[in-house]
Amino acid sequence: VQLSPETPATAATRRLLREGVSGAPVFRDDELVGFFCPHRHEPGPLQGPVADHMTRKVYAVRQSATLQSVVHLCGELRVAELPVVDDDTQLVGRVSLDRALDALSA
Repeated sequence: VQLSPETPATAATRRLLREGVSGAPVFRDDELVGFFCPHRHEPGPLQGPVADHMTRKVYAVRQSATLQSVVHLCGELRVAELPVVDDDTQLVGRVSLDRALDALSA
């Protein structure tokens, strides 16, 4: 799931729920400009566009990141998932804290 800054926040929230994810990267053209996590806000419907609610400082992990570093960064930032980028900082996916913990305990 990828969003644009102009997407209405209510529509973006419905899409995330439908897709079963807690957040999504926000792109303007091909540039990563934010991350939208509706659960990080006050309860109730979010008004306005995604740009009004997204985190503008985006943290990501490289494909080569260890599971331990993913768990550490998620805990430090208090987030449930992070974007994953390649060596050219192009988005290639995302990793969730739950999946990283599951993999470490396997």
